Amino acid sequence: VQDMPAIAAAVGAARDALGFDADTPTLLLHSDATQAVGKLPVDVAAVPVDMLTLAAHKFHGPKGVGALYATRHVRLRPFQTGGPQETGRRGGTENAPAVIGMGVAAEAAAAFVADTDAVARVRTLRNLFEGAVLKRFPHTTANSAGAERLFNTSNLGFPGLEAEAILLGLSEGGVSASAGAACSSGSLEPSPILRAMRIPEPVAHGSVRFSLSRDTTQADVEHALERLALVITRLRELTPFPAGK
Repeated sequence: VQDMPAIAAAVGAARDALGFDADTPTLLLHSDATQAVGKLPVDVAAVPVDMLTLAAHKFHGPKGVGALYATRHVRLRPFQTGGPQETGRRGGTENAPAVIGMGVAAEAAAAFVADTDAVARVRTLRNLFEGAVLKRFPHTTANSAGAERLFNTSNLGFPGLEAEAILLGLSEGGVSASAGAACSSGSLEPSPILRAMRIPEPVAHGSVRFSLSRDTTQADVEHALERLALVITRLRELTPFPAGK
């Protein structure tokens, strides 16, 4: 979780120092809020970004629809020409049902984020899951432990193992997880984010992200724990820790 108010303030100070016109700035701040919307309060009035993007499926909305917030001084070339849709930025017939669905999902997500008890419930389940895994497998690392992070995610590193093998075993038991962003799912390289966090490569290669939602139950967590324990135990039999580790 980044300190967006501080980043926005730094961009604003840079604009002032460089003498940019506030109405037509050449220094713009874009926030990819795909993971934030539906999990954190997002207020473009409180944090003056120039552009912000989001995806509906990240907060229980339809897949294949998203939104770009842009202030009036942002000038964008058309993404796709051919018609006046999207104020001339993208031609083509708009998917009205998906857009409406995104709006309804956004309203529900905003209500959930404002419900501190509901958020605390999911955080408690996340901590229960993470704590149980770390206790069962002491060599496992919580890659973002101690840092400010979303309440619903746990990124765990299983050193010496391959994330793809872990995911395959989980999937066979009906548990969905991820080794990185969907847009890089075809890559065998560890997450560049984990690399930037200076996570050791043997850990990064075996890192898996688990995400809980507002619909996740304790029974779901217990099932995931049971399946994960089975998978890790089986893989450790095939790939034991090196001597002395």
